Amino acid sequence: MYVIAGATGRTGAAAAEALLAGGEPVRVVVRRQEAADAWRARGAEAAIADFLDAEAMTAALAGAAGAYLMTPPLATAADLLAERIPIEANMIAAVRANAVPHVVLLSSIGAHRGSGTGQIVGLHRMERKFAEAGIAHTGLRAAYFMENWAAVLAPARANGTLPSFIAPTGLAVEHVSTGDIGRAAARALLDPVRGRRIVAVTGPRAVSPDDVAAALGAVLGRPIAVAPLPRAGWDEIWDGLGWSADRKRLYGEFFEGLNDGRVAYAGDEEMWRGTEEIGAVLKGMAG
Repeated sequence: MYVIAGATGRTGAAAAEALLAGGEPVRVVVRRQEAADAWRARGAEAAIADFLDAEAMTAALAGAAGAYLMTPPLATAADLLAERIPIEANMIAAVRANAVPHVVLLSSIGAHRGSGTGQIVGLHRMERKFAEAGIAHTGLRAAYFMENWAAVLAPARANGTLPSFIAPTGLAVEHVSTGDIGRAAARALLDPVRGRRIVAVTGPRAVSPDDVAAALGAVLGRPIAVAPLPRAGWDEIWDGLGWSADRKRLYGEFFEGLNDGRVAYAGDEEMWRGTEEIGAVLKGMAG
């Protein structure tokens, strides 16, 4: 039995779908009854559990041959890194209580660094905690999500401009689709390790904002120009989204790190390249 946490999210859903398609037994962990019912209709078992409920998480991992785990987005947290701590403690306790032989963790590009990478610092700490706990695991250091560009599709469609925190516009950054991440997770679950394995999970090639604009222009049938967002204006944009001061600080550091090369692969990870191109992902999001 393979347990997939966060199955209502994109990477968790893709992992569960890949395993089910291969005839593997799957139990998804979700928080709502409707989601549980939907997955049961597709042939999976379903456990309803919150990451902060240690007892429910332990029950959800019972009998698991492997588990795909992640910390959920904490969009409203006053202290994003601190609020991850009890979630990670519950996951480690649940894995230990059930003697789960292998875990796949969703991590990130740049997670080898312990500082200077914004919210990725939390994933660095998570990787370290699982290693210190002696839990056999595969850490998937995922590249920048292609789906992150969904947030700026509206202005591109409306006026032909593509706002970008990534600059300069020709800067090629490793990107990956959430579907490819999920398929990499399924592959790792079926190929467990006894110790620790770190995998760089990225797409067919690095992608720049100019590349995104060209691909989106082909999808929308109109020219798209990249509009780099000046660093001085980032906080104002995020204020409009109601972000906490801590979240603004962390995301600012993250995008600064992408732009200056701090948020990159260490170079000693196993490399796994997916197959989904940015154009196909943009087409799917643009409808």
